[in-house]
Amino acid sequence: QDNAHYVHSRGATEVFPPEDADIIVDNSATGSTLSANRLKIIDEIFVSSTCLYAHSHLMEEGDPVRKQAIEKFVTLLKSVIDAHQRAILEFNIPESRLQELCRTLPAMRQPTISPLHDAHSLDTWFGVKIAVQKSVLFELIPVIKAGGGEGIIVYDLKHVTL
Repeated sequence: QDNAHYVHSRGATEVFPPEDADIIVDNSATGSTLSANRLKIIDEIFVSSTCLYAHSHLMEEGDPVRKQAIEKFVTLLKSVIDAHQRAILEFNIPESRLQELCRTLPAMRQPTISPLHDAHSLDTWFGVKIAVQKSVLFELIPVIKAGGGEGIIVYDLKHVTL
């Protein structure tokens, strides 16, 4: 005998258990909301992807203004997605160590290097800025420190357009 009661939910499904449901089926990007509600993923039913669709006529021979608007929108979406995978890393380094370290640094093109202003210092120092994949940060920071880098700062990006 089936004693189950099925409820169609249009959002905030994760708040149903345990009072209003024993189990739920929900789509989740990160699972953080599920974890916050003390829910455990039992099984993955399927994996989905988010796609942007436009009518083929519009993209091939349609209104050029609308096509350009769609292409701009796609560029902005991709820039946000790319930004989530990268970070900006900045540090200061003396001129005597600059070239050696910069040869080993990953960057989107080349590091941005700017002289630091210090009228009273005998040494010339530079500020270096690179955009790097977040996956290499924990390996890269000790390399920079060992190579003479100081004042290392890492921050997230909002948009990256390649």
